[in-house]
Amino acid sequence: MSTSTPVWDPLPQASDDIIALERREQEEELADNQQYQNYLKHAGRLRLILGILIAIPVGFAIWIYGIERISMDPRILILLAIPALLYYSAVQRLAAKLVKEVIAQQENWQYSSIEDPNRWSTLSTLYPEIFMRGDRKQCVYDEFWGSTPVQNQPVSFWMTNFRYTTGSGKNSHTSEESVYALPLPRTVASDFVLAPKEWLSSLFSRQKLETESNDFNKAFVIEYKGQRSTEGPEIFQTLTPPVQEQL
Repeated sequence: MSTSTPVWDPLPQASDDIIALERREQEEELADNQQYQNYLKHAGRLRLILGILIAIPVGFAIWIYGIERISMDPRILILLAIPALLYYSAVQRLAAKLVKEVIAQQENWQYSSIEDPNRWSTLSTLYPEIFMRGDRKQCVYDEFWGSTPVQNQPVSFWMTNFRYTTGSGKNSHTSEESVYALPLPRTVASDFVLAPKEWLSSLFSRQKLETESNDFNKAFVIEYKGQRSTEGPEIFQTLTPPVQEQL
């Protein structure tokens, strides 16, 4: 994570948080690079470890149960392969994390892979429509801060993954959503939510608003508080037809 360029963040006065994340990310990035270089340097050892993690459990199971019983119940082989799959998955997660770090460096963005429940807590206070979800284990992670050219003008953005868990025991379910945010060029007088239609079905305290674009209405839902006669014009001043087309 680099601080060579200023970044925009949806949290007001979040510079201290970003600096703290940067320090932690730099430490993790150094350790990750060393670990991955070690994997590359000893690729043969990696294959040997995977082979051992598969061969020893399989051989032990054949000795205990016999090959005929194992061949009749493939679930045994799946269970035996779990250690090797977990090890391989850890290597793949590390590689994916390093790819994101490389992309951020190439684009001159900032990136943090750290799972941060504290930032989620603050975000859920300011943006409850988006982040007030789940019963437990809420956090944001894989955060990017950067800018991208739009009509030859740089537009700042922030994006993150948001994870939360609902239910407990057998009914426990963990969900992940991607969240994108960007600063608007002017203050928006109306309080409204714009979200993908399949992602946000309804908020009981809000009313829905549709535009003249059928394609936009199929892709997004606009929900707001207050009177349509006063809130509608303000919202449409923000979501002009060119803005809708860009979205």
